[in-house]
Amino acid sequence: MADAPIFTLTSQKLADWRGEKELLERDIATRQKRLVEINERLKAAEVLMGKASGEATLFEIEAPSSSGATLIDTIEKIANESPSPVPKAELRDRLTALGFPPSSLTNYFYTVIMRLKNKQRITVRPDGSLWRAPPKS
Repeated sequence: MADAPIFTLTSQKLADWRGEKELLERDIATRQKRLVEINERLKAAEVLMGKASGEATLFEIEAPSSSGATLIDTIEKIANESPSPVPKAELRDRLTALGFPPSSLTNYFYTVIMRLKNKQRITVRPDGSLWRAPPKS
């Protein structure tokens, strides 16, 4: 006489497995979406806080759509509040993360930098990075 089967495969068992599979897939999709959101926030935080800085510095700059800040105001604020000089590529990354459109980060970007430099509201260092306004004489 043969041994009894370990379990019996029924249509109900298959339906249960399919239901569990759907629940797991939805959970995975939800968690994957959340992971992407968190990764994007972490990237933006790195840009805003500065990768080169060993010390974490929080920049409290709102997106232009919510604060009404102009590109000029925002560049000046980033340069003057940064703990170290900000390379132009990093500045562009920060501005993009803040919601400034890429179209404003081409020729106009350089125009703004020159205006701020000429008004002595920021310093453009020999390597091209931006930093605090020169000391008042």
